[in-house]
Amino acid sequence: MDHRSDLYSLGLVIYEMATGEVPFAGESTWQVMYQRVKEMPKDPKLVNPNLPDWVVRIILHCLEKNQADRYQSADEIIADIDSHRSPTLSSHSHTRSPSQSQSVVIPITPKAAKWTGALIGIFVLLVITFFALPHTRNWLFRANSTNTTTSASTALPPLSAGKYVAILPFRVLGNDDSLNYVADGLGEALTAKLFQVNDVRITSTTAAQKLNEQKTPLPQIAKELGVNMIVHGLVQGAGKQLRISVKLENMENNQLQWSQEFSGMTGDLLTLEDQI
Repeated sequence: MDHRSDLYSLGLVIYEMATGEVPFAGESTWQVMYQRVKEMPKDPKLVNPNLPDWVVRIILHCLEKNQADRYQSADEIIADIDSHRSPTLSSHSHTRSPSQSQSVVIPITPKAAKWTGALIGIFVLLVITFFALPHTRNWLFRANSTNTTTSASTALPPLSAGKYVAILPFRVLGNDDSLNYVADGLGEALTAKLFQVNDVRITSTTAAQKLNEQKTPLPQIAKELGVNMIVHGLVQGAGKQLRISVKLENMENNQLQWSQEFSGMTGDLLTLEDQI
């Protein structure tokens, strides 16, 4: 995963704003992840016929399954929007003739307008959450004393103040590419579940992933992110067999708080998710 994953997420947001519907829907995180990997989204034009063709192609180009086929930077998206230019889609995507119009207003359906308001609310919530994280507060509001600043930026919040949790990407043991999607889906599912728990605050997934890729030791990750608990684990499989190991580390005293293994078949992902 890299910055192109963020461009994919942008495509999901634009799709929903332009149509009032999500491109992928399912009863669980696993079903949605499977659709994102195996299926193409419904043509936005079928949901909102008033969308210009070039806008449709920009959305679909953001949602290419293969990262190499997507936009490689946000600048490319801006350039296509400014020039009303249709990107070249892969052979797996929907293809339509580019629009010849020189100006456009994207029609927003009443349902899409409702979602636009919701997205604004989510943005405000994210800003509040950003300032709620100890690490970002210490970084933004430094004390005048250098010694005080160093102490504040590296101190972990006590568990009595709440559970500040970082969920690291699950390691994959095996050559089956589908295990990577299982690991990604598991991380998203755990984030969604823990987000609903009172007194639990989840740190930035992107920041946690970056530190994990740099093979940063767990104590240093905790200091960098300002968390007192870290969730990490391992996904391994052979054939249809699947095993997931999950660990919860208490970083306040550097002790393993909880650890458990979950085994099952690949078709039991929903059950394994509920058990975890």
